[in-house]
Amino acid sequence: MMNHKLNNFFVGFVLLSCIGLSSCKKKMPADVLSKGEMEDVLVDYHLAKSMAANLPPEEHYKQALYMNYVFEKYGITEEAFDHSLEWYSRNTEDFVKIYDEVTKRLTSQKEDITNLIASSGESEQQQSQTGDTVNVWRKQKLYKLTQSKATNKFFFTIYPDSNYKEKDIILWSIRCSFVSAKQHPQDAVMSLNIKYSTDSIISETRNIRYSGMYDIRIQNDSACKIKEIKGFVYYDQLSHFSKDALIVDKIALTRYHVKKDTKQMTKMSPVNKVDSLKKDTANKHEVIQNTQPVVIDTVNKTDFRTSGPRRKSKKNASNDMRNINNQPTQQPRIR
Repeated sequence: MMNHKLNNFFVGFVLLSCIGLSSCKKKMPADVLSKGEMEDVLVDYHLAKSMAANLPPEEHYKQALYMNYVFEKYGITEEAFDHSLEWYSRNTEDFVKIYDEVTKRLTSQKEDITNLIASSGESEQQQSQTGDTVNVWRKQKLYKLTQSKATNKFFFTIYPDSNYKEKDIILWSIRCSFVSAKQHPQDAVMSLNIKYSTDSIISETRNIRYSGMYDIRIQNDSACKIKEIKGFVYYDQLSHFSKDALIVDKIALTRYHVKKDTKQMTKMSPVNKVDSLKKDTANKHEVIQNTQPVVIDTVNKTDFRTSGPRRKSKKNASNDMRNINNQPTQQPRIR
């Protein structure tokens, strides 16, 4: 009988001790993220901060977008994240365990990203191939653009090397595929900008409203080398449906060398056009007075060259323009 009472007393003491210990431990508030959720958010949070810190100066506006993207991904606000961070910082045991796992995951992802960059050649711009027609695109082969401000566009910048020549033609082509469950109207824009050694810029933009292939072709008329090539695709938020997206693939940036013996139909640049108009206006009356109809039956090609000073023929001082050559040349017959 005595032993039975002692056993009951011991069991009761153990139960009371467990209840007391559990009551001493702090309970996690309902508005605080769980350990697993906090770990996931912190991993993406630190990745976003690292990416934002390495943005070029002209894209610093994206820093806030990277952080907002993390909060949108997990359906929380920045205030909720800060509140959870504050609670865990007061509970150091849990906080240390969470950050140990975060560090392990970030280290593993860093190795994976480094290997991926090394295999794709993104760590540094590689020397382009030689040849008259070369696809110089060495960046990502596929992009998925969404309604989020952090992922609704992509940019690229290429700095030409010694394989680029004067008057090169640049052709940027992409395939766009709109993804929409309910066929919502969607829109996008692609733009290509080329900066030359003279700091002049040629820019072309195309609207993208349907799935299909799109391209932009740019050639400079003057003999100056390319200094920088920039481009982007921007996915406009027309539908405001989160599941709508734009897939961009089959990306090619082709460089064409212009052969010297090939006649190119080029447009007159604005500067040259203005200069030529001034010259035409100044010499308008002189050209009309001095020009007379001339018919040439036979022409010796060596007599008409694009370079070298010219003088008027003695036979017809107003009409027959000839090159100054040391060798005697055949004169055209004039009717």
